[in-house]
Amino acid sequence: MNSKVKELWRAACRNKAAYLYCLPAIVFFLVFKIYPILQSFALSFRQYQFGPGPYVGFENYARALEDKIFWQALGNTTIIVILVTVLGTVFGYVLALLLSEEFRGCRLYRTLIFLPVVTSVTVISLVWKILYHPAPFGFFNSILGNFGLPPQGWLSNPDQALYSLTAPLVWQIMGYNMVIFIAAIRGVDHDLLEAAEAEGANFFQKIRYVIIPSTRYAITMVIVLAVLRTYRIFVPVYVMTFGDPRHRTETIVTWMYKQSFRFGDMGYGSALAVILFLIVMVLTLVQLRLARESEF
Repeated sequence: MNSKVKELWRAACRNKAAYLYCLPAIVFFLVFKIYPILQSFALSFRQYQFGPGPYVGFENYARALEDKIFWQALGNTTIIVILVTVLGTVFGYVLALLLSEEFRGCRLYRTLIFLPVVTSVTVISLVWKILYHPAPFGFFNSILGNFGLPPQGWLSNPDQALYSLTAPLVWQIMGYNMVIFIAAIRGVDHDLLEAAEAEGANFFQKIRYVIIPSTRYAITMVIVLAVLRTYRIFVPVYVMTFGDPRHRTETIVTWMYKQSFRFGDMGYGSALAVILFLIVMVLTLVQLRLARESEF
């Protein structure tokens, strides 16, 4: 055991310059990532309303189990995750199939589709909120009016708000997925495609039996990353609806934010943060398992 410790110490001494270069990133990660997680975990066991309170054990977690709005927020978040993951993956894959080959203007199309990915989420949310304006002169309602259809409430309608909120998320993520899928499709063995073509396979059969199986690793990674990313959604909801109307667009993070900073209940807000952390951690473990299995 001592020999192993000495060996590690010698290796650290030989590479001390590398560790010094990494030190600022390590300190930043510890201060702004690890410390807040540990602090939230500690606060979740206390009553903290506008100031430190007594230790209450698992009372905040028990409160979450009885909180109807929390369960509604969890359901809303799950619906958003499913819609964004499925639609974003399908649309991204279709676009990748259409734009994976080189032709005149293909780079322009790829750039336009990928542009929302590098655009500020806040800006995108504000633009879509304007497009969704419920008045008859709103952009989408103006289009409906041209076809003789009545104006819609979009974000103000409890039955439409959640799905209206999902549309810009799908629009933004499908460009990111498209780039990953294009790289995966271009890596497909051309011998397999030529063999399938020699056997008389048409375009759709080559996609089904050759391209999709050959890109299953990329599909798995895109799906899992979309799930992990969307479960933590906050900015679009905060800008466009802030959980309204009647908590129909409430997510776990927005409800956690309201409890912590609007109602000042840091203890309960920290408990919700820990619950979200556990959900994301489980999904991360699933991601690693799926990624490992897709390699074989």
